[in-house]
Amino acid sequence: KISKELEANCKKIINIVLEKSLPKATDDEAKVFYLKMIGDYYRYTAETAKGDKLAEVTENARKYYEDATAAAKSLKPYNSNKLGLALNFSVFHYELKNDSAKACTIAEEALNGARDEIDNMGNDEARDALSIIELLKENLDLWKEEEGNEDNAIEDL
Repeated sequence: KISKELEANCKKIINIVLEKSLPKATDDEAKVFYLKMIGDYYRYTAETAKGDKLAEVTENARKYYEDATAAAKSLKPYNSNKLGLALNFSVFHYELKNDSAKACTIAEEALNGARDEIDNMGNDEARDALSIIELLKENLDLWKEEEGNEDNAIEDL
């Protein structure tokens, strides 16, 4: 019952974003925000789905995360929407696709991009970015530790 309610509520949100919000997104940052949101809600649905439904919502999540990633190319590496996308897309690969290598690659690329540009961040940008950067680092450390690469700890920014 809870699974059906979760699926129905996620589907409502996805449809609202697809029909009302995404069409009004005029810049890349807004597009990334909404495409990521759709990917997130498909990922939430996948957490309780089984069989064909699981395959369908997992594929939909992947598609919207990839579309968001393409739209995010123009954003600064420390943009909080871009970092949040990397965080959630890496979790998607780790949890739903059981692909820790891809999850680590996404997280590492986001961290390296942010590290390279950290000196260019304004105070507001830094405040927004640093908490997401910390979550990316924690996930990456955990995933690498689980793979037996404890000596491969992520350096602080």
